[in-house]
Amino acid sequence: MREICWTAADLKELSEKVPDGESVAILHLLRYRDSVGTGRNDMTGRQSFERYFQGSLPILMKVGARPLWRGQVRFVLFGGEVERWDEAVLVTFPTLGAFQRMLADERHEAEMPFRTAALEDSRVIAMVMPRAISRVAWWLTKISIRLRGTKLGAREIPGWSV
Repeated sequence: MREICWTAADLKELSEKVPDGESVAILHLLRYRDSVGTGRNDMTGRQSFERYFQGSLPILMKVGARPLWRGQVRFVLFGGEVERWDEAVLVTFPTLGAFQRMLADERHEAEMPFRTAALEDSRVIAMVMPRAISRVAWWLTKISIRLRGTKLGAREIPGWSV
């Protein structure tokens, strides 16, 4: 199924399922077009999305959102050919209202044609973010890893220390 952008009905359902006031993470799965437009302004889908992304950054910052992660998708373990993606982007918003304010911003609306032109297919997945783990819970987790001494403990994972 080819999906490029959300509809008013999608946004209404989102507001019914995600309570405002909680932090929200938005995952974008993106499949780019090879080429958009013709003539002197010809761009690749990736270039067009980059234009949209850079143009949207000031609006993201204004509503208190921040891009957390962006990376190239190398392989879909299962999902078939239909679920082939070029890139994934994860953006956090302090609330659903902040996401809605970004979408309603005139400057964001002005950048949307670049997003639409860029994409062959996409998914936008809204997730309610869990509360941060407390220091005590993290300390207890680290102690239990030490006591277990398993080969899969954090000591053996690069970048982790207990």
